[in-house]
Amino acid sequence: MMHVIFSNKFNHPERMAVDMMNRQINNYPVAICIRDDCDAYNQTSVMNYLDPRIEIFRIPALFSQVYLVYALMTWKPTRIYWHIKPIRFYFGIMFRRLEQISVQPAMQSSFEKDENDST
Repeated sequence: MMHVIFSNKFNHPERMAVDMMNRQINNYPVAICIRDDCDAYNQTSVMNYLDPRIEIFRIPALFSQVYLVYALMTWKPTRIYWHIKPIRFYFGIMFRRLEQISVQPAMQSSFEKDENDST
């Protein structure tokens, strides 16, 4: 399984992805493709919370598409989890024989936020 995260932040969606990977590594080989500058902006980084058994592919932000194809061809995953939006249409076509899962966090509606704020 390979997870693709191009965010340079470590917020709630990234935490969910890291938790998922740390659970999956117990049963499956897991790799992650992340930006090479993911730990340059903040003390909290995806790198600090990953299980050491997870294989890491650091992708330069400038040439992300070329390096992502290289990582996918090198590691040859059986399943890809896309934690990016929008999912690149041509990546889906190029790797159409692989099981691909788009993992997008559910956004809280403004009505729910207003309802939760009133105490």
